[in-house]
Amino acid sequence: MPDDDTLLAHLIPRLSGSVEDAATEALAYILNKSKPCREALADFVSDDKFALDPLVRVRTQSVRDDQSRLDLVGFDSDDSERLIIESKFWAPLLDGQASGYLRHLADNKSGVLLFVAPEARRAALWSEICAQMKNGEEHPSPETIRDDERRLVARVAGTDKHLALTSWICLLEVLKGSASELTLVSEIEQLSGLAASQGDKRFVPFHPGDLSVRVPRHISDLYRIISDLVNARGVDTGWMDTSGLRAAASWDGYGRSFRFARVEGRHWIGVSFEFWGDEEGAPIWLYLDEELSQAIDADALRCQLLLPDHWEPDVPIWLPIRIRLGASYDDVLDDVVSQVKTVYDIALERVAKNS
Repeated sequence: MPDDDTLLAHLIPRLSGSVEDAATEALAYILNKSKPCREALADFVSDDKFALDPLVRVRTQSVRDDQSRLDLVGFDSDDSERLIIESKFWAPLLDGQASGYLRHLADNKSGVLLFVAPEARRAALWSEICAQMKNGEEHPSPETIRDDERRLVARVAGTDKHLALTSWICLLEVLKGSASELTLVSEIEQLSGLAASQGDKRFVPFHPGDLSVRVPRHISDLYRIISDLVNARGVDTGWMDTSGLRAAASWDGYGRSFRFARVEGRHWIGVSFEFWGDEEGAPIWLYLDEELSQAIDADALRCQLLLPDHWEPDVPIWLPIRIRLGASYDDVLDDVVSQVKTVYDIALERVAKNS
């Protein structure tokens, strides 16, 4: 998975009025700079039933007589428009973007209208594209000729024009695979980071079950687990202290600040929607302050808490707390308490060694 902690990912959302436009300009820069990338793109959108001729250049923000604005257009050696790319993160599909933009492709050659979007939006966006084509008057409904994990391609009956959809991650992996210069690879990785930051943290279409009555009930239960862990199982039994501290809710969830008995520092445990969104099955997270994060035995944490292989002991440390599935409330609470108590015991052992 691309790293979303890149310079572009940090700057563009803060400085640009349209992240999609900025991503399009970056993509065009890469394609105009690299012939191998243009060739890889043409191969990627082609199929065994048709081939897109090599692209010699691309142009962005091409405004037409009907006031439509094409994000990116690719031209062949005859200066014919063979490829149109529409860059999407979470902006809506506009009226006529699928059915209308096809008219701008050359009529006498194979052409592709390619939509690029976050992987999480792929299924929903393809449904919108097909529905727009079905309701449009200019072209018949497309016939899907390729549907795999990397791309969807459909042929418009009676023409050499095609619709295609891929994710930013897949597209940029293809370009990166064709790049040999380290500078170009770095530039593609910068754009990958920007795309990853937008794909992970913006609106994800709802699916069946996402809004069932169980969702708010489970969130309420998670908040209750935090409260019972800290108060009934931690403070009341003497290994946690909350004096001068309180529970707090925010846009990102709910949690409690606390101190471990006989261990310096102020820590936090709670539900983090942001971290939960990145780590499936881990709604509860334990934060250790910087001093304890630097002192605690990270290998012991990894081993005794059975942490996932990709977990790294950054400073400060954030620990995912597992939730037992199919268990009663008391059993779930007992297991959460056991995990946090394990962290406390490892912290105490390090304090004893250092004293």
